[in-house]
Amino acid sequence: MPDWLPGFLIALLVPIIAGILKLREMRLKRKFDKEDKAHDKDAEAEKNLNASIEALSTSFAELMEKLNFVSDVAARLNRESLMFRMDRHISAQWISMDDKALCIELHEDHKKLGFNGKCDTRMEAIKALPNIPPKKSDDEDVEYNRRLSDEYTPPAPPPLPSPRFDNPNMRTKLKILVVDDNVSDLTAVTHVLKDEYKITTVKSPEDLVRRLPDLHVDLILLDYVLSDDLTGLDMIPEIRKYPRLKEIPIIMLTGKADSKAFTEALEHGAIDYITMPYDFGKLKRTVEKHI
Repeated sequence: MPDWLPGFLIALLVPIIAGILKLREMRLKRKFDKEDKAHDKDAEAEKNLNASIEALSTSFAELMEKLNFVSDVAARLNRESLMFRMDRHISAQWISMDDKALCIELHEDHKKLGFNGKCDTRMEAIKALPNIPPKKSDDEDVEYNRRLSDEYTPPAPPPLPSPRFDNPNMRTKLKILVVDDNVSDLTAVTHVLKDEYKITTVKSPEDLVRRLPDLHVDLILLDYVLSDDLTGLDMIPEIRKYPRLKEIPIIMLTGKADSKAFTEALEHGAIDYITMPYDFGKLKRTVEKHI
């Protein structure tokens, strides 16, 4: 072997080996870059998932609050229905075994919900009632049989009173004050009620305070949020300072459809509240109910 051959081979192989190592290094670097990018994508996806879960949890909590409020209202309505049922049986002075068992079952359900007091008193009277109707007198029997006969025609019910239009002293339109800082809401409410009522509008708490000494209205529609510093709840005590306005019904207009807003409105002296966006049919019915 010539003396120059080993040196020649070494000089030939060194660049080749260096190139191979460089390629391997580049492949490893590319692999690590892909893994880093994949890790960043996973972290971003996890962050978005956590944000979505948090938003869903908040929405679920709000939904549960509304459902609890509706459930509470339904339970109170059922309680009123139970008391009406009991009063009817107490007035009749008897109750069947099935109705008595039903009243007892409903009463126990209401006790579990925390209702007591009036129902407890009625329940004692229900338990003491006989299971057969009391014997009627001869005159009552004759009247009872007459009403069951085919020839009996019940008397026509008396006409329902309509004080606003039938009473000559009330033919003029009743007056409503609408207090709202939103011009579009003022316009909408005025448009819905103007045919039946005389509408006066106020856009700010300061304007309302100026008008109170000379204010003569039959009902007030008061916005829940009037400014950055004052709410409609803050204005109710100012309104009630004047003797002629102490008994005027106040209906709150609010975008908060939750039990807390409803409770606050009642505690401050409002008689009812209507949520936005307005159901104008409900608005007219609510005004008609309280005015």
